[in-house]
Amino acid sequence: MKHLALFVMLVFIVSLGAISSAGLLSLSFETSATTHAMGGYNTTVGNAWNSDPLMSYTNPALAAFQEGFSYSVIKYKWLPDVTDDDYYYHAAFAVIGYKGIALSLPALNQNSDWGIYMDFGEQEQWDSSGNFLGTYHSYDSYKAYGLAINPLETYREFADNPPPLLKHFDLAMGLSYIDIDSFLTPPISSSSDSDGEAHTSIYNLGLLAKANYRFGDYLNAEASFGLTRFNPENKKVSYIEDMYAHPIVRYRNTGFGVFCSVPMELIRDYLPTEYMFTDNLISLKWLQGQQDPLFGYEDEITTGNGMELGLLDTIYLRHGHYDDEAGHITSDTKGFGIKLHYKDYFAIRYNQASFPGGELVKKHESYDMGVNVNFLKLMEAIRN
Repeated sequence: MKHLALFVMLVFIVSLGAISSAGLLSLSFETSATTHAMGGYNTTVGNAWNSDPLMSYTNPALAAFQEGFSYSVIKYKWLPDVTDDDYYYHAAFAVIGYKGIALSLPALNQNSDWGIYMDFGEQEQWDSSGNFLGTYHSYDSYKAYGLAINPLETYREFADNPPPLLKHFDLAMGLSYIDIDSFLTPPISSSSDSDGEAHTSIYNLGLLAKANYRFGDYLNAEASFGLTRFNPENKKVSYIEDMYAHPIVRYRNTGFGVFCSVPMELIRDYLPTEYMFTDNLISLKWLQGQQDPLFGYEDEITTGNGMELGLLDTIYLRHGHYDDEAGHITSDTKGFGIKLHYKDYFAIRYNQASFPGGELVKKHESYDMGVNVNFLKLMEAIRN
């Protein structure tokens, strides 16, 4: 029964569509509940406005927009309608950012592992004679280490008199190194050293451009464009021999976003400055993205789009649509978020989402949590 459950899991992954011919498919799973709620998988690439380290896994350039220390963790279950086994996806990342330069690191997740851990559940092992050998856990484990820089922000922070035009533009670049450890099965006997285990690494390249303009105290408008190239080296993974190596999932993500908000300054005549704990009265965000698998055949593209309504930078309502015709996964996504914060000093975040799962799973549900702390601003506020 355990092996049947694992087989069902593999069939489910194949149903993901165009990327089904590649290995280590869980590398392409989305890490953020915010993205799950706003079109899933594809829309993170252009999202410059959520200070969430989980999103930096998809586009490493996003870390450059996160100031101070940030930590996020997510957990959700695969195949909830198919098997009772605990097939959980865990992920946790942290970002340390300073004036447009940021470092992203794997963090402790809810499985007591670091970075991403895809648990395929407990399996039973039998030898060729039908003797029970014990149980083991199959898993994929990924640790992503990233570096990002927004040189325009860095220049604005350190230059004595930067040109006024520069305040309207940002251009961030990021690179992450992903260490891969995948384990499918141990040796079938003590005399065999052949097992289903692989160790390798890949890179992920990301870019994000953003422009903004402020219409007095009435409206703030911003637009972004994001681009990533996952596994640009086209590396392969081998569990037994090199001759049986499979290409690791490889794709290009492109997307853009629009963000509009009504600033708190609009009511400054009615509310004292010391009570203005947020930047915006209300905000509206729209994201659009697509994933293009790059395998040398006619590419099959998946797309996603989503909207977010924000109130006082605290309550967020989200809705989107995900479309993967090849994988037969086409449905709406939805969710919400809560961010308890005081200005830009610190924040506690919670996000929840539901999104489609394909032919075997009608709906997935995910949630993530996180914190943001700007230690330098806190120290400055304490001194003053």
